[in-house]
Amino acid sequence: MKHYEDKGFTINMLEADDESQLNKLAKGMGIEIGVGMTADYVFAPLLLGNGWSKAIYALGQFTVGYTADIESQKQQLKQKTE
Repeated sequence: MKHYEDKGFTINMLEADDESQLNKLAKGMGIEIGVGMTADYVFAPLLLGNGWSKAIYALGQFTVGYTADIESQKQQLKQKTE
């Protein structure tokens, strides 16, 4: 890392003791992975068809992926109110 710091790069390390940040990251990843795998399972039979079924598959995957990404980001950016 010293090589990059000598060249003027700033390196921000995620501290392992920042448990709250790691929990938010894990929660976000869990949402995206879990929803993505479920969508694959649900939409996979559409790939056996032709024409419109493949278009519905693509649209469904995009919609589910987009929605899961937004929810994941909400969980990651959620502020702890005290």
